[in-house]
Amino acid sequence: MESILRRLIFAAKGVRTHFEAALEDEGATLPTWIALQAINRESGLSQRELAERMHLEGPTVTRHLDHLEQAGLISRHRDEIDRRILRVEMTAEGRKLHRRLRDVARINEESIIGDLPRRDAAALVRVLEHIEAKLGEADEHLAG
Repeated sequence: MESILRRLIFAAKGVRTHFEAALEDEGATLPTWIALQAINRESGLSQRELAERMHLEGPTVTRHLDHLEQAGLISRHRDEIDRRILRVEMTAEGRKLHRRLRDVARINEESIIGDLPRRDAAALVRVLEHIEAKLGEADEHLAG
């Protein structure tokens, strides 16, 4: 039997490549999608909180946010209580792009796993959640 890890790595690479091509057709990138998705879920996040949600380092997120701000997709403003903190909000143009990209993501997901029986899709979600939890535990152990 082929290694589960190897199959998971190749499946993840294929899914990412497929999704990035679909995003590119809309003039977007994976970091743009991830940032807009995180901001949409929790508007007003600080840049540090956004970096955590995106699983990226602060300077990398800052570079992505600079690009998104220049494109008019987000705005950043100082926190009213702690002026050192920059809060990130999506602009109307950012919300418009996010809606388009959300449709792209839905269509992409449907094309890849839409024909899976619901029970199998639910099992896949549980397995992925388990893997993410294990990786989170490993990260905490390494950081601690």
